[in-house]
Amino acid sequence: MKTNGYIKTLIACAILYAVLPVYASTPWLHTEGNQIKDPAGNVVILRGVDLIDLGFMADWEGGAAEMIDRLTDKTDAQGNSPGWYPKVFRISVTPADADGTSGWPHRFNPNYDHFYYGYLRPIVDYCKSKDVYAIIDWHYVANTYDHVDTTSEFWTYMAPKFANDSHVLFELFNEPMNDLYGDWIFNDTDAADWLSVRQDMQTWYNIVRSYAPKNLILVAGSNYAQILRPIVDNPIDGNNIVYVSHIYPGHFLNYCWSNNCGSSNYMNEIMTVAAVYPVMMTEWGFSQSNSPNPSDQGNGTITNYGQPLMSFIEGLGISNSAWVASYDWGPPMFWNPGGWPPPEGPWPLRCGEGEMGCFVKDTLYAKRNDNQPCDTTQFDIDISPTSHDFGEVALGASKTLAVTISNTGCGALTVNGVSIDTDFAITSFSPASIIVPPNEAKQLKITYTPTILGHNSAVLKVYSNDADEPVVEVQLSATGILIPPPPSQQIADILAFFNEAVEEGTIQSTLPKFGKCMNHNDFNLQLMRYMINDVKSAIEREKCNHVCAKLNLLYLNCDGKKMPPDLVTGTAVPELANMIQVLMQTLSCK
Repeated sequence: MKTNGYIKTLIACAILYAVLPVYASTPWLHTEGNQIKDPAGNVVILRGVDLIDLGFMADWEGGAAEMIDRLTDKTDAQGNSPGWYPKVFRISVTPADADGTSGWPHRFNPNYDHFYYGYLRPIVDYCKSKDVYAIIDWHYVANTYDHVDTTSEFWTYMAPKFANDSHVLFELFNEPMNDLYGDWIFNDTDAADWLSVRQDMQTWYNIVRSYAPKNLILVAGSNYAQILRPIVDNPIDGNNIVYVSHIYPGHFLNYCWSNNCGSSNYMNEIMTVAAVYPVMMTEWGFSQSNSPNPSDQGNGTITNYGQPLMSFIEGLGISNSAWVASYDWGPPMFWNPGGWPPPEGPWPLRCGEGEMGCFVKDTLYAKRNDNQPCDTTQFDIDISPTSHDFGEVALGASKTLAVTISNTGCGALTVNGVSIDTDFAITSFSPASIIVPPNEAKQLKITYTPTILGHNSAVLKVYSNDADEPVVEVQLSATGILIPPPPSQQIADILAFFNEAVEEGTIQSTLPKFGKCMNHNDFNLQLMRYMINDVKSAIEREKCNHVCAKLNLLYLNCDGKKMPPDLVTGTAVPELANMIQVLMQTLSCK
């Protein structure tokens, strides 16, 4: 349909596996059986939006680049999705001699390069910058045999110019009519109609392939791209071919969608070919506001057409592109934004049960991660976490962190090594490099074992063959602490330290020594020893309430203050006092 008005201490490493999603790019695509695949062998389903004629849009609907910006705006919150996520745009180029197009601006002429350099090439390149495929659609609605020369001229000109563009697909001829006997469809002459289309499509395929050996080529069925069944017995001779179907509400809601009308039905036409060859529905759409009459070809709803059609083609793995991103052509996705020239930025989408605008946007969002293509030369490192604080770790103890190294690309990611600075050290890294396959992840286990007290920090560096991020850093921090031994061990250590210091003379009584008999000096030392043993006894008997009072009295007799006067003095007394304080802290004494 195309009529106006229509439609990131010590480190130990170990390797483990995990699975992560793959993200898309625009690599070369190829066909294999009835599927489209990327270089990594992943099945690809392209989903996107059709644009109206490039010249028409340039002068009369605000321009193609502006429309592409609109259709890739991830902040457009209209409908039930946060933004746009198409993977293909179908760029319509209407031939200069197409019916009803007299006076349209910027037409293709094989004798001049203005259209290519001024319009088509910039928009095709813009699609690439948006990470989106571009279908160049030669947009005839006519008999193929009436336009062999003009179509041959178009592809002879265009094919060599886009032969090296991996994101470009060629749609040879939009909608062949070719109803040779005027007897409509689903009858014995369907094969003849297709053979008529096939003859010309083969000519154009051969022209394109002589210049462009790798691009996918899209070939429509006869009778407005609705008769596909005869293709199975008489396919185009070639490779990387995708067959095209167009289905609107007038077909889907027709009795002949699933019920035989003569020898076949619309659903059977698609299913028969899709079982053997790749199929793409390059046109579908609906708008009740634009097609109010129930008999109109575009009159449908989300419930009776949009959702069941999407379920049908997704079930068959069929790619699709919705017709059309316009407010003037139909079925239209937008309401007229008003003003001239048409404003930039989002346009109001036609939303609701009988409109396709928000439905298309929401459907693209829902399928944004499904069957997306990826390039085998694309590898992308992702590390998590990029920072980590081990917190407090006791001397002699350890804590471990698993750093996940992910490859979110299609090519094999090579981790060439890891390094770390400051006081941290890598104790093992084997093998010398790590290969992370596409769509997978491996783990680097980091173990922190403090050997000094206080704060420690380091930067773990991971080196890989990711051109964008050859070195990724992980910020690490931790605090080494000393965990005191149990109270029973601490009081035993205090007693042993006291006795040894007295023996060495580093702890003495604060009173002078008189004569050879027991004197005040010995009394003070005996009293300190008695108090230490008293605390020891209370701890052993688990008399916690008494222990703190006894420890406090013990500490006051050796704390170095004038009042109350200390019982002992000497160079070892400050350390004795500190040991008593640590024990008080362990017991949470006030």
